Amino acid sequence: MRVAGERIKPARETRIGESLEIQVGDTRYEVIVRALAKARGPAAVARELYAETGASVAARKRHEALRRAVVDPARARKGRPTKKEGRQLRRVRVGVLL
Repeated sequence: MRVAGERIKPARETRIGESLEIQVGDTRYEVIVRALAKARGPAAVARELYAETGASVAARKRHEALRRAVVDPARARKGRPTKKEGRQLRRVRVGVLL
C-alpha cells in the first residue's frame, strides 16, 4: 500500500482526501478516501467510504483484457506433472520433440 507514492506502515492512520495505491496480487487500485468509519462494518458500507479513480478503472480493465488474451499455461496446471508428462517435458528441454 502506498500514499502519495510512498510506502506506508500498516499502523498509519488514513485521512479523508488521501489517494491510496493498493496492490492485490498483480492488480493495482488507486482510490481516494471519501470518509472514515468509526467501527468495522460490512463490505457494502466500506465501499461507500472510498472512490476508485477513473484512470485506475481504465488501467485495471486494460490489464484484465491483456491477461485474458494471453494464455498462461501454468494457470491450467494442477499439481505435479505425471510421469508421462515429466518425460515429455524433459524431451522438450533437451530439444527432442515428441
